[in-house]
Amino acid sequence: MNKIFTLALVVMMAIFIAGALYAQSTPATTKPTPTTTTTPATATTKETPAPAKTETPKAAPVKLHQFTGLVSAVDVVANTITVANNKTTETFNVDPSCKIRMKKEYKLGEVPKDSKVLVSYKEDAGKKVATKIQIIKLAKAASKSK
Repeated sequence: MNKIFTLALVVMMAIFIAGALYAQSTPATTKPTPTTTTTPATATTKETPAPAKTETPKAAPVKLHQFTGLVSAVDVVANTITVANNKTTETFNVDPSCKIRMKKEYKLGEVPKDSKVLVSYKEDAGKKVATKIQIIKLAKAASKSK
């Protein structure tokens, strides 16, 4: 008798859980409901169109790239930094919101030549735009303090 009661309880709980899950599922799209307009002479039926779903296109995620090398030039007026490594030399436009950091935050004009940096950048209309510059090692001449 106990086994039958336990089995019946398990079956009822399974039905209850399945019903709750079914109720939470998204409803299927419905067809437009016809409306009837009655006039004294005739009766007509019009279909009411379903509201159109507008989907906003999602912007493609911006892919960030990285480049490591030594600073070969800094142009504060043009807001660019040129970094070279063994393979190539790259010039980056520096975004106004770009963070330049080592232990503290630096301004573009404070980054000394020959400092080793890691530039995180994105490509925008064929140009490389630096979004973050991490100073790995300051140049020896710049690291001396008065």
